[in-house]
Amino acid sequence: MSYMNPMGMPMGAPAPSPVSPAQIKAEVKRLGGIIASQEGALGQFYTQLGHTYYEANKDKPAPELEQLVSQITSLRGAIDTHKEQLHITMYAPRCYVCGSPLVDNPPFCTSCGTPIAPQAAPMPAAPPQPTPAPPGAPVCPKCGAWSKPGVGFCTGCGTPFPPADPGAAFAPPGPAAAPPAPAAGVKDAQAKAKDEAAATVKEAAAKAKTTPTKAAGSAADKPA
Repeated sequence: MSYMNPMGMPMGAPAPSPVSPAQIKAEVKRLGGIIASQEGALGQFYTQLGHTYYEANKDKPAPELEQLVSQITSLRGAIDTHKEQLHITMYAPRCYVCGSPLVDNPPFCTSCGTPIAPQAAPMPAAPPQPTPAPPGAPVCPKCGAWSKPGVGFCTGCGTPFPPADPGAAFAPPGPAAAPPAPAAGVKDAQAKAKDEAAATVKEAAAKAKTTPTKAAGSAADKPA
């Protein structure tokens, strides 16, 4: 027969170790987290249930829920109104006099009565200018577009180009161009230089004829 101590444990059994304050604090925190998580899930279920009931019975709610459904309907309408006002505040054009927003492009400002000129349509951009054809590039006779040399069809409309003349590449070269005529002053200088050269040559030839005759006369005058 075993005897029990006042704690309900057998006599002679080891006493349990005491629980520390840190362990108690950790357990309290753990249980509090579980409760908070479950309460959050319960609130989501309540919200989903209320939203589902409202969408299904907002036109004919139960008598005990008529006031709550009416409050929800009124609050949703106020939210939609404030969203529309926010959109107008952010994006609507404004009067250039008082700064009030202009909704649906009115002819006059609804706050100060200033006439609002209609917004002019933007001018169309000028068409791009065509790039001039480089030398030797074929130009289409139909659409006016030019293509790279050597292609057989227009790259703009597909029109075939006429065949190139095979003898054009082997045509004999033409006569060489005559050199430019000298200017009047240059021509006169050339003629003068030519005349001076001719006179010099003539004078030298005359001297050459008289020199041997004089030499021969001097030799004949000497006595034997």
